[in-house]
Amino acid sequence: MKTPLTERVYKALRRDIITAYFKPGEGLTEQMLAKRYSTSRTPVRQAAARAMQENLLRFLPNKGYFVNQISIDQLSELFQFRAIIESACAELAARREHAPEMLDRLHRAAAVRHERGNRKSYLRFIEADREFHVGVAQLTRNSFMVKAVEEMRDSVDRLLHLSLYIGDYGIYLDGHQEIFRAIRARNPELARKRMLEHVLEAKAMVLELI
Repeated sequence: MKTPLTERVYKALRRDIITAYFKPGEGLTEQMLAKRYSTSRTPVRQAAARAMQENLLRFLPNKGYFVNQISIDQLSELFQFRAIIESACAELAARREHAPEMLDRLHRAAAVRHERGNRKSYLRFIEADREFHVGVAQLTRNSFMVKAVEEMRDSVDRLLHLSLYIGDYGIYLDGHQEIFRAIRARNPELARKRMLEHVLEAKAMVLELI
């Protein structure tokens, strides 16, 4: 049974990995994690076990935990999944009529830019990027699609945060505005096309960084 303490530690550990506080390949011990999260080693061990199930950590006997690297194969699978799911989301969203406030919220997220070399603005962009893509899924009114995109976003967010660690955070993807306009115009074919182009552009940019 999950305890509130274990859940808190797990969420904090997961956040630290996704936001690249702990870098890929970095070694972690139960002692250092217990100190960081102000707890004992037992909830740390339980939280780490969950992180291993999500392929965020691996354990080596007599050495400890290590943050998993993101392999080329995993990247390819992630973006293949994104291309299929998110292009379908954009198409279905464009086939439906939406309340003005929902479109306004999506438009605001699509409009967020960041200044090259400005870390704070890039962090705001990561949040807006997540809000935009989840927002498109929510416009489908399909709970399975929303869940798929929400779960997928953790891997995408990790890649975006890692670009800060690598040192090139000048990425800006103009596709958001084009996708939004296609959805607002109720043009499902164009919405699907623009989302697919957007995901493939993101994949190419990520591959340039690694």
